[in-house]
Amino acid sequence: MRRFISLFMVLLIAAGACSCAMPSYDEPMPDLPGSPGVKETDAPATAAPDGTDEYISDGLPEKLSLFGAEIRFLCSSDPGKSEEISAYELMSEVVNDSVFNRERFVEDRLDAEITVTRSKDPAAEIAKQVSADENTYSAYCLSASMLSALVFDNALTDLYTLEFIDTDMPWWSDKFNSQAEVDGSLYLTTGSLSLSLLRNLYAVFFNKNLTADYSDSYPELADLYETALGGNWTFDLFSRLGGAIYTDLNGDTYRDEEDLYGIGFQNGGSVDAFWSGFDLNILSPTSDGWFEPDINTDKLFKALDMMYSVLHTATGSMLADPEDANIDELVYKFSSDSLLFMCNRLQCAEGFVLRSMPSDYGVLPFPKFDSRQSEYLSYALDSYTAFAIPRANDEPDDAAAVLEAMASYSYRDTLPSYLDKALKGKYMSDPQSRKTVDLVVNGFSVDTAWIFVDTLGGGYPKAFRDLLVSGGTAFSSENEKALSKMEQDLASYRVAAEEMELG
Repeated sequence: MRRFISLFMVLLIAAGACSCAMPSYDEPMPDLPGSPGVKETDAPATAAPDGTDEYISDGLPEKLSLFGAEIRFLCSSDPGKSEEISAYELMSEVVNDSVFNRERFVEDRLDAEITVTRSKDPAAEIAKQVSADENTYSAYCLSASMLSALVFDNALTDLYTLEFIDTDMPWWSDKFNSQAEVDGSLYLTTGSLSLSLLRNLYAVFFNKNLTADYSDSYPELADLYETALGGNWTFDLFSRLGGAIYTDLNGDTYRDEEDLYGIGFQNGGSVDAFWSGFDLNILSPTSDGWFEPDINTDKLFKALDMMYSVLHTATGSMLADPEDANIDELVYKFSSDSLLFMCNRLQCAEGFVLRSMPSDYGVLPFPKFDSRQSEYLSYALDSYTAFAIPRANDEPDDAAAVLEAMASYSYRDTLPSYLDKALKGKYMSDPQSRKTVDLVVNGFSVDTAWIFVDTLGGGYPKAFRDLLVSGGTAFSSENEKALSKMEQDLASYRVAAEEMELG
């Protein structure tokens, strides 16, 4: 059994790292006493000069040289994805400059040349490489959902077989890796190199003007931070407080987008957040290395009832129009003091609307299923970046060395630059929100069925998203259909895996 090391729990040790300097890879890592969720690791470590801090070595040979090899990354042309991998120039911006310096540092350290292809259609580029079986790209830096499908096209290399990637290190997400394994092999991974993983985590934003306005009627609104930090932020409390708040602002007697609401969900991902948030398992490994459905249907149906109630029966709840191309609808309502709770991604904090919002706001984790749930758990929209090495790469260890060096640098510098200097420092002025953001980040959780949602998962969780958004309540029959589809896909992909000798 591989050791359980949460990337995000450990990375907080590095919160004081400077993002502009080019740190030596043998430089001690500063420590922040009392950082939440830090777990010990038995990874190689050396004492700092003062004997108080520990530095976790990335294990790459000190004099490793790739002799000028070109390492070619394929990533999406989406600026939010490509800019987390490579930056064009220094811009006196903390995250951009860390990404830029990381590339220069790794090239110098390993005597390698990193090139990045930003493609509008990466799937087509991959298809060409697979069909030609040519070493066109050394590594893929693409969405987890895209890469997971390639596993069963026999297009990716088992990362466990490579010399220089050590997935037990804290810069790789053990929570992800443990769910992404297929018969003891790992074909894609993610971690500190993926800023989009943090950006895609869902949280609950609350408007402080509105909590003050309604705290006389609902006293719990005055102590939301205390409630969350004390472990008592539950879905029942969330729905009871927000679901009761509604005001017909325009006086037209109709519930419309101009009114004030207590709870707002964006379609799609924000609705999906309950799967991780409520700790709902879908697939579990079998003793022979495959997977089987492992669903607590009583809990699932209760969770679906809870979500349906908030989305469709609570007086103060609104669901953004699924057909509305303006995905910022909730953000604008929230910033204009007409939405108390907004379920949305952490990335919202970076946008102009919230950065220029006149009122103050706070951030809470997605609420627990009930008071018996031991920790807050967070869902990440599955467009976050993961990393894989194509089977057609005839020098996979070179790419592995570069990914390992980039990931360890990110763990010490780039990710803390984003999390502590940008997200919690530049975009949030509230010290208590910085603590609750840690709860969101430390709580990242994912199920095998979400990583392989369109293959092994058979689209199972997506079926309930569509049902909830549409207002349907046929949960039992939908589960029966979706479960049957997932079981069929599990069987067919098992045959494919055996034919390709995956694992």
